[in-house]
This record gives sequence, C-alpha cells and structure tokens, in this order.
Amino acid sequence: MKTLLSILIPTYNRSIETSRALRSILSQLDGELSEKVRLIVSDNASSDDTQTTLRSFGDNITYIRQERNIGAEANFSYLLENSSSKYKWIFGSDDILLKGALSSIVSVLESYPDIGLLHIKGMSSLEPSLDDLAVVKSLRLQSDKSHFIEDVSVMIAFITANIFNSELLPLSYQITFGRGSGLMHLYPYLYALRSAKINALIHGRLFSAQAMNYSGGYKQLEVFGPNLWQIFNFFSANGLPPRAFHVVGSRMCVQYYPYYIAHSRTGAYSTLERDDHAFPALASIYKYNPWFWLASAPMLVLGPRALFVSQCFHLVYRCYRVILRMIGNTVCGLRIPLFPSTLSRRPEIIKRL
Repeated sequence: MKTLLSILIPTYNRSIETSRALRSILSQLDGELSEKVRLIVSDNASSDDTQTTLRSFGDNITYIRQERNIGAEANFSYLLENSSSKYKWIFGSDDILLKGALSSIVSVLESYPDIGLLHIKGMSSLEPSLDDLAVVKSLRLQSDKSHFIEDVSVMIAFITANIFNSELLPLSYQITFGRGSGLMHLYPYLYALRSAKINALIHGRLFSAQAMNYSGGYKQLEVFGPNLWQIFNFFSANGLPPRAFHVVGSRMCVQYYPYYIAHSRTGAYSTLERDDHAFPALASIYKYNPWFWLASAPMLVLGPRALFVSQCFHLVYRCYRVILRMIGNTVCGLRIPLFPSTLSRRPEIIKRL
C-alpha cells in the first residue's frame, strides 16, 4: 500500500520539543493508520542530545541525521525530496497533534482525493499538552480559490496548518523555488491550491502551537513583507486571484505587523530582530492600502506607544468586515476597491465531521 500521508518534521537542537511532537503523533498511529502515514524526521546536525533522543523511537519513525548543518530551508527541501506520498505535511517540531486529530485528517484525505490544499485549524498555548483533545467541528470544501485564500489568510504560511497534494505540483516546480525567502514552503502550497478542483478547511482545533514562539535568525517584517509579496505577486500573475492576496495583506496590517513590532521593540522576546528599516519597504507595498497607514504605520514610526491606536483600528477593521459581509459588495451603490473583503460568497459544501 502506497503511503497516503508523510508527516515531515525538520528539527535542530529541539530535543525535548521534537520528542513531544513525535509522541503526540505516534500515540495516534495504530491499526490501519500506521500503514497510511509515514513519519520522517530530518535532524539538521543538532549539537544537543536530539540524536540520542530520536533514535530511541526506533523503527516507529524514519530518522535522518544530516552530517552537517545545511540550513533550515535545505532541510525542508530534503524532506520534501525524500518522501513519496501523495500528501505531504511539514510539521513544526515544537507543535503537537491533539488527541484524535489524525484519524479525522486521514479520513478527509481519503474521502476527497481531489483536494489540493487541506488547511487545519489549531490553537496556541504557552504550554502545549499531550493530554489536550482535538475538537473537530466541520469540513468546508471550497471550489472558489479566492474565498479559500481569504478564509485561510496569513495562516497559509504556517507550516503545521497546511497539507498539500504533491501530485498536483506542475512539472515546472523546482524544490529550490523560494530559497532564501524564508517562505519556500508556500510554493508547493499555492501550486497545489491553484491546480486543485477543491481545497478544504477543517474547523475546530487539531494541533497546538507554542504561543508567542517567534523563530529567530531572520527579520520577520522582511520575510512577511517584501518576501511574502514577491510570492503573492508571482502567483497573482500565474492564475490565482490578486484580490484575495490583498485581503490577506489588509489583515496583516491590522492583525500581525503592529503586534510583532510591539513585541520586538519592547525586548520581550530575545529572538526577535527589530527590523528598524522596514518602513520604506512596507510603505511601498501597501501605499494604497489605508489599513497600513491607520494601523501599522503608527507602530513603525512611534513604536509601542501607538499600540492602542493600532488596537482600535484592529477592532474597526473587524467591524468593517462584518458589515461588508452583511450588506454585500457595495455601500450606497459605490464600489470600495481600497477595502477588499470577502463579499457575496458562492455556495460551498460544509460537512460535519
């Protein structure tokens, strides 16, 4: 039987966290699931006790140790290249799979073989626990790619939240696409999404991520600013709807950038780089987006002192979106192109799981 799903875990110097992630998955790999799911870990030449800890799992996992540190992105690439299943899931080494989640995920992948990208909802916790139970509410099958992108929003860049169909990647796709951007995993995600007849979201909470765990070693506003938009613009020019990406950008302007800036400049998280020179690049990207100037720009100029202002506009933005959902695509008969939102939705299939 060909493996249906490969769970791919890149790790480096995270012995305790990776062991916890593996235990959360292996506890659910019994019976037929053990034949359908393969668990592969690539240790990027860790200098802690990761090797000893992971070898203790024996044949329950496929453990690979790189002879030297090849870099995070090359480690991602290695896992993608050395797995042959239809569906591939890059799983964060510091995340955990909640109890009962895996059977629901596999059931969806088997029941709907045309899915290109499966997005799953999770939760954040300061102390992820192996005792937490998954809550699986519903499955949304979406044929409209614009609405799917808007629904998933920036979480499309979060590795543990997305499972992609490797059989839908075009011949032109190369494993090195996006190397150096910090977001190379977005290429297979968006290629699969673009090629698929349907994409799907499982609502509820199926995994737990470490709250406020910003990865260090790169500038977040550069990665989730110019680098992200280079990828969005590429796919906008190659078949995916530009409007949907602008919705994602607006949400980032009110929900992500201000809070990241506040955390980085207060020194609350030692791994964060300040990105003091991010303003020109972000202003160039969002120069026609009012939400950037209302919510993000004050934080970039004034720092945490402007957080209250940003929080107010975050609330205004949420109310604005609710209003637009209620009244549709026009206000007083006028189009509002500068304030993109999810408007009149096409029918979608929602199933209880």
